Amino acid sequence: RNNRPPLLTNFDAPGTMVSCGRRNQSSHAGQALTLLNSPELDRQARAFASRLETEAGRAPVAVVQRAYRLALGRPPNPDELSLGRAFLETGDGSFAETLSDYCLVLFNLDEFLYVE
Repeated sequence: RNNRPPLLTNFDAPGTMVSCGRRNQSSHAGQALTLLNSPELDRQARAFASRLETEAGRAPVAVVQRAYRLALGRPPNPDELSLGRAFLETGDGSFAETLSDYCLVLFNLDEFLYVE
């Protein structure tokens, strides 16, 4: 209870010892950098990529469709499908590394981060 998760430090997490009825809202560059460079989110992206590869194989279109269904609860629109397919087909590393990078991109979408 006394140890605040390091990932939440940049996100104005409330203290664990006091009640917090309402939190301040803030958005700054440090938050975006934390999401892109966090070891924890990198692990989550690799795990999500592994699940996608197991469930959808290595066909980029199938992977992008499954990723959107799982991460955002909807199918990708034609532009998102095209961009995702291109990203997966032109990756510099192995398919698993490229897919993990793609998952990290999905985790950083506003639609993934914010509930409306």
